[in-house]
Amino acid sequence: MIIANLNLNAIFINLSRYSFMKHFLIIPLLLLTLHGYAQNNSVCYTESYMTRHVPNFQMESNQLEYRSGHDDVINVRTVVHVLYGDQTENIENDSIYSIINNVNNIFCGIVDTFSIRERFRHLINDTGIRICLATEDEAGNPTEGITRTEVDIAFDINDPLESLKSDDLGGKTPWDTTKYFNIWLMPTTSTLFTSNYGIPLTGYRPLDTFVDPISIPGVALDIGVFTGGNLGPASTGEGILAHEIGHGLGLLHTFGTGPAGIDVCSIDDFAEDTPVCRVSFFCDDFEENTCIEIDDDEIDMSSNSMNVGCMIFFTPDQTNFMRENLFSTPELHSTDCDVQVSTDNEFNQKTLHIFPNPNKGVFEVILDHPDSKIELYNITGQRVPIRSNVTETACKIELVNNFSDGLYLLIIDGVSHKVFLRNNL
Repeated sequence: MIIANLNLNAIFINLSRYSFMKHFLIIPLLLLTLHGYAQNNSVCYTESYMTRHVPNFQMESNQLEYRSGHDDVINVRTVVHVLYGDQTENIENDSIYSIINNVNNIFCGIVDTFSIRERFRHLINDTGIRICLATEDEAGNPTEGITRTEVDIAFDINDPLESLKSDDLGGKTPWDTTKYFNIWLMPTTSTLFTSNYGIPLTGYRPLDTFVDPISIPGVALDIGVFTGGNLGPASTGEGILAHEIGHGLGLLHTFGTGPAGIDVCSIDDFAEDTPVCRVSFFCDDFEENTCIEIDDDEIDMSSNSMNVGCMIFFTPDQTNFMRENLFSTPELHSTDCDVQVSTDNEFNQKTLHIFPNPNKGVFEVILDHPDSKIELYNITGQRVPIRSNVTETACKIELVNNFSDGLYLLIIDGVSHKVFLRNNL
């Protein structure tokens, strides 16, 4: 059993401020929860910043209006702060661009549906939210939306001073949090698992109701998510980043959690279309129902982005929260998103004829011209080797190696298109 950075006295002092105590919070439950997180090798510490609880807090998601479609995509002006102790942690711009695009695929609903139970697939939706690297800094100067700061320390994710977010304390001070969504990638003191968290702006529902208002908004992500190779089998770096961005845009975990990761079925995330559940560490390979509800009981949604299993998709009600929160902070919106790092509208710019689709790794596409640049990627952003035979108006494509069933992205002249591959068609 792995226990790290655990101070039981501090935990129960904090818990005394909550009404959670009536649920018999006992040591074995705490240890089980932390053990599960360690097994998944990625820990979300957002609960560490939850210092308030409103017992009578109510939220009806049907009061929120979801403005769907691509006509009103919200580009979130974002800056990525790279804090590095050595060059292995100083990841290149191209890697960051790829990471952002893969995160945007999750927000687009461009996901591998085979890892999601069929009964939940109708909830996959395009959130209409895109992470967009800033093109101007706070002084109005051109920027790539990426800062780099060499540091001589690793950061404790539980540091109440949030040193990683301060120039004076050895980290990097955020750009104006009302105009930029700040993401910090940094080395942490954790060695057994990656440590991450997301903090919303004041007023972002429902998470803001529970978070200490002096916490600095944004996402803090262990650079090991992308360089350490210590993720569990169900996790991807982009999925973890999308999860923490969800917190930064106001979302709670789908599983009911109190401080220090203690989960109880009586705590809800206030999204009506996410079943009440305990934390899950696997994809939807088998059915679990960890919390029994009196009305409309439903099995766990393990592949939801705000669980910790696969972190694949957001539901419409989660989308409601994030969009309404962003509508309340229009200065955070970008109108000049760099197409190099944005998936804004690119999935619907034109219809591409792909046939057959789904297919067994051999298919044809109709091209506008024979000089098109053609690439194929899997859902984790890895390039997939292909053979292509191009004529004047079409291209036959064949995968070189064996492949796993699922969704792939065919990139033609910079535009992404969905291709579904199955071995047993």
